[in-house]
Amino acid sequence: MNLNLNTSGYKPHIIEGNWNFGIALDLHTLHSTRIDDKHFKTDRTELGELLYQLKYRQDYSKIQPLINVLSQFVNANMHIYSSSIIISTPPSTPRTVQPVLEIAKGIAQATGLKFDFTYLNKIKNTSQMKSIQDIEYRKNIIDGAFKINDDRYQNMDILLFDDLYRSGSTLNEIAKVLKTQGKVRNIYVITITKTRSNR
Repeated sequence: MNLNLNTSGYKPHIIEGNWNFGIALDLHTLHSTRIDDKHFKTDRTELGELLYQLKYRQDYSKIQPLINVLSQFVNANMHIYSSSIIISTPPSTPRTVQPVLEIAKGIAQATGLKFDFTYLNKIKNTSQMKSIQDIEYRKNIIDGAFKINDDRYQNMDILLFDDLYRSGSTLNEIAKVLKTQGKVRNIYVITITKTRSNR
């Protein structure tokens, strides 16, 4: 695939899964050093720090800079994504502001692609996954957690957005639903960062 990786300051990583092509724009962390039994000092990439401040410090001022980086990448690769509908992973935690949805909507506005937040639904609580390290157990929890409302995008392309790639369990389950229930043509995945391991 002829992908334009000529981006400023970050290092995209290919992510493999139940989709046609996936990419994380950078790693989440550079390294982590144990300070004591309960604490670590973690050095993050620039994108990793932006995402950390957004997700765990509720600093919503980081949404726009992340939209800018993601939309720059999508626009640079519009020859791949031009016919795609953007959808995002449904939020796992109730919040007044849902960063994943806001970022996906911002990417759509900046690129001219359509964003559909009514297509994919979560029908099973998977919040316990965040504390589980075992990949197979995570797959069992996520199995059957999503459904689509209809087949409105049959034979069309989907650009599936999530903020952080860890094990890929959630994205793989969603991609399975898109293929089997939605009968979509191509699935492209994009995330802001990925963890250094799949745990």
